[in-house]
Amino acid sequence: MKIVHVLDTLDPRDGGPPQVAMRQAAALAGLGHDVAILHCRPEPDRVGPVRTTIEGVPGHERVTILELPREDLRKFLGSARPGSLECLRGAEWLQLHQIWHPMLRAVARFARHEGIPYSMRPAGSLSRWMISQKKWKKRLGLALGYRRMIDGARFLQALNKDEAHEISFFRPRNPVEIVPNGIFPEEISPLPAKGLFRAKHPALGTRRYIVSVGRLHYSKGYDVLVPAFARVAKALPDVDLVLVGPDGGKQADLEAMATSLGVRDRVHFIGAVYGKTKFEALVDASVFCLPSRHEAFSNAITEALASGLPCVISPGSHFPEVAESCAGLIVEIDEEALGDALTALLRDPERSAEMSANGRRLAHSYLWPEIAARLASIFSRHAATR
Repeated sequence: MKIVHVLDTLDPRDGGPPQVAMRQAAALAGLGHDVAILHCRPEPDRVGPVRTTIEGVPGHERVTILELPREDLRKFLGSARPGSLECLRGAEWLQLHQIWHPMLRAVARFARHEGIPYSMRPAGSLSRWMISQKKWKKRLGLALGYRRMIDGARFLQALNKDEAHEISFFRPRNPVEIVPNGIFPEEISPLPAKGLFRAKHPALGTRRYIVSVGRLHYSKGYDVLVPAFARVAKALPDVDLVLVGPDGGKQADLEAMATSLGVRDRVHFIGAVYGKTKFEALVDASVFCLPSRHEAFSNAITEALASGLPCVISPGSHFPEVAESCAGLIVEIDEEALGDALTALLRDPERSAEMSANGRRLAHSYLWPEIAARLASIFSRHAATR
């Protein structure tokens, strides 16, 4: 099957979607499908990070990368059809990632005109929380073509039951298929040896640490995690906090918060890391924590589970399997509750070890080859419906 994945950018600054789109494409290509990714050509200073996104994915060499000229961006805002979309001719399926970008609207319009079936992976973009952000702008966008784009999809891909439920409030006119994200077996077998991350960050010394992976953004709940860690720090002087991820606009505020709470020297801002380096940070940690206000599907949680970390997450992380499998705790976004849960796990190595083993088993139910095979089957089934 000739499949083209479409998203506005492969720049890692855009969070998880570029990584997921590339992984989904590589997994499908690994099954023998003819797979390409279409995205907008990056700015010159972002070519390096985009290349990192691509090359950090196992099997990336099997995926064809197509780039739209940046000058076509203005055409996406109007009715003109960029000639560069002609590269989509011959595709048997288009998978559009996310919602709110004029490029996706233009691609969907082209697909409908050419009779190319497409699906959409909203990645949380149709949740009530996301719709409430800049809601008047989104209502206008829906009236100006985005609703037609969504309605024209053969199906919407939800990442879990929670997202499917959230999408139902949007009253979609098309079916919803639940297909999660995954992890490649070669990313976790073997895992990096312990000690590599500490060697690169000697300020950690031999102290244990809590790790979180994600953009430093309001949605991730780090404004609650830092004061929760201050509570942990008082009880456990041998524990630090490591935040791994690019600045999403909140790093300065978080640094100031840590300073005011007297724990700045024990909160480490590492920045964005990818591939094996990210797993090095995970395997050296004692606990993973993500008190996110909203996640469609957190790849970071899956990676933490695969690395053998007990997880403390929020209900907004939408990963109930963590608690159901006894691989971690689901705690409300509250600094006292979060601090108490982290302290309790760090004081109970036997319980943490049990969660670690359960988490590894859970992670192996989210492997990309199996997920991609299911997704390809869904593409074929819906391609035959009209």
